[in-house]
Amino acid sequence: LAQRLAHTNVVDFIGVSDEYSILEIHAPKSWVGKSLVQLDVRQKHKVNVLAVRHGEQGALDASPKPDRAIEPDDLLFIMGENKFVSRVVELH
Repeated sequence: LAQRLAHTNVVDFIGVSDEYSILEIHAPKSWVGKSLVQLDVRQKHKVNVLAVRHGEQGALDASPKPDRAIEPDDLLFIMGENKFVSRVVELH
């Protein structure tokens, strides 16, 4: 996992266990303008969006509503199995 994350849009990384991680990432461009419900993140990507921060210094939304649209400079806190969070990190 570390090799795959080394050259990505990952801002921060917390290893929860050998198999699960929480990552703070820049929102994938393909997600911008779409809501969490439209993206169907849990079903399609097998990760959970725990929180959203608007920009590096913005307020943290620790319980984002499903209809919240992703904005270009949003940072997303995602959690899931390492193999799935790695796939999200590689999205464009």
